Amino acid sequence: MIRNITIAVVIIFFAGCSSTVDPGPVNGYPAIQGNTWNYNALASLTNFRPLQTGASFRDTSITWRSIVRAEGRDTLLDSIATLKFTARDTGATNSSGVQHYIVHGDTLLLFAYYNPSLALPKQGSGLRYTLAGRQFPSLEGLMQTMSEGMISVDTLWVELNPPPVLIFPLTVGREWQYRHTPFIINKKIAGTENVSTAMGDIACYKIQWTWDINSDGKPDSLLTGTDYVNNKGLIKRTFILNNVAISMGENPDPIGTVDLKNEWVVSSFEGALYPKFSGYR
Repeated sequence: MIRNITIAVVIIFFAGCSSTVDPGPVNGYPAIQGNTWNYNALASLTNFRPLQTGASFRDTSITWRSIVRAEGRDTLLDSIATLKFTARDTGATNSSGVQHYIVHGDTLLLFAYYNPSLALPKQGSGLRYTLAGRQFPSLEGLMQTMSEGMISVDTLWVELNPPPVLIFPLTVGREWQYRHTPFIINKKIAGTENVSTAMGDIACYKIQWTWDINSDGKPDSLLTGTDYVNNKGLIKRTFILNNVAISMGENPDPIGTVDLKNEWVVSSFEGALYPKFSGYR
């Protein structure tokens, strides 16, 4: 039987840290078939700082819903047992995607996915975005590059080296390398925190992401990411990218810089095994 494993779903999320917040033991994720997470999603571009005289850019925010559902077990490549999740965005952006995870000991690994859900518009805007010296034709492309390192198999992207999404049990102070190519991404359980949701405050473990874009052994201050997880799954995720340069059309010269924020906050759960569960079925 597969052990209880907690899965941070992509699609596939702050108040102050407090040592008195106790999320309780988290040894697994409620990945029982039919369990569903409904999220309120936000993407915003703010704080425009012009680099060209007369340049302007209006603050932009987009909101919609993301729905993640556990679909149960699935077998890929004829023999690899996975846990399958689907994600669907509705509202300002409409798309659907699939993610597959595998379990190795106490580690959950991202194995394959198709069109992972991102809190970003899919349509082109005529803008180009540059972060840490890399230029992207869309915000979607920028965010996807933050998690690349895979090969294409049929309609799925399969990871060459499946990255460890979570290691259990969740324990404050635990840290690990999530990715090492095309750049280093590390994760650390920095503490515990209450997260405000439509259902009230939920105690979570706070997991910080750090990126080492230049491979100099130092976290890049332009990118920050935080997940909030407990025994109900992923409660909140926030990614902030500062000083993203934007260019118009084919002109490579940036007109200015903006700050990008992507955020998902759970609004409701559907399923029979919250907050406790006894294993996969």
